[in-house]
Amino acid sequence: MRVVKINANNNGSHENTLLPDKSVIPKGWVEIPSNLDIPESFPFVDLVFENDKLVAMSSREVPPIDPIEEPVSPFDKLEAQVMYTAMMTNTEIT
Repeated sequence: MRVVKINANNNGSHENTLLPDKSVIPKGWVEIPSNLDIPESFPFVDLVFENDKLVAMSSREVPPIDPIEEPVSPFDKLEAQVMYTAMMTNTEIT
């Protein structure tokens, strides 16, 4: 069974995981019914409850992903390898 944490993270996402069938659902979590439509934005959703049961999920804006750092240049890789080799062989670089 798939379960989702009721309280959202700071970024609006909900933690979720799969549990073996007939598992005890942890406090603060709820089972996602197998017939429930899950939005593409999942886990960035708003949970809708009726009588303490999860009945729907609505899409939520997915925050932008942090930009990826620029790739390391070949010179930087070579310099790192030289430093590593010098450290491992106890060689002083001047």
